[in-house]
Amino acid sequence: SQSFGQGFIAGRSDYQFASAGRRLMAAVPPEPSRGQMDAALAAADEPARRRSLAALLATVVAEASEPLATPDPALLRMEYALWENLHRPGGAELLVQASGTGRARAFRLCQQHWGAGPATVLRRERLRLARSLLAVGLPVAEVAWRCGFASRQVFTRAFHQEHGQAPRAAKGPAA
Repeated sequence: SQSFGQGFIAGRSDYQFASAGRRLMAAVPPEPSRGQMDAALAAADEPARRRSLAALLATVVAEASEPLATPDPALLRMEYALWENLHRPGGAELLVQASGTGRARAFRLCQQHWGAGPATVLRRERLRLARSLLAVGLPVAEVAWRCGFASRQVFTRAFHQEHGQAPRAAKGPAA
């Protein structure tokens, strides 16, 4: 089995190629691959989606990659939890529990790595994902749900606090 994963967290793009017992993890600049990922997600049909994903993979392979330094295992667990839980309801406890450490150490690792505590990191990344989903024209209620917010109202309030505008103002054309 072989897999490819790419995440866009805190202004960078990490990727992973993996197969039976082997793993390559590295980082590339977030653009143009973020735009290509957005295009793949917004593609109108399967052939267009495949073309967009092929372009994304070609870009990742062609970019100058920086191997990820082997971070603290607790930090790595938090990063995986962040990738895997952006769309699920829940708060900072998702990252703290994933770390396998105490709350204070998890907070310290988040501060050192992302410049903020677990709740702020989770909220910031959910709002970054939300902005991309709004740009491709998804309805506000669906974006709130896809980004793990408890309700449309909670999402709207968080989005307005972060961006100074209502989510509907950031919407692109209907997908």
